[in-house]
Amino acid sequence: MEIPKVYFVRGDNSNTIAAKVEVKDDPTVVEVEQVDPGEWQPVGVGQLRGDALLLELRFPIAS
Repeated sequence: MEIPKVYFVRGDNSNTIAAKVEVKDDPTVVEVEQVDPGEWQPVGVGQLRGDALLLELRFPIAS
C-alpha cells in the first residue's frame, strides 16, 4: 500500500517503527525514518521538503 502526501508519521506508545518514504526532492530520494514510541516524525513537507509518499511501515526494526 502506498499513501501519498504524508507529512508526519506517529509511532505507537511502546514500539519504535521504521517508515520508508519517497520524498519528491530534486532528485527524488527514498529514505527510512525511525519513529520513536509515542513520537511524531515529520517527513516530506513536514521537514520543509517535497511531497512524501509512504511506502512501508516496519516493526520490529531490523538490526
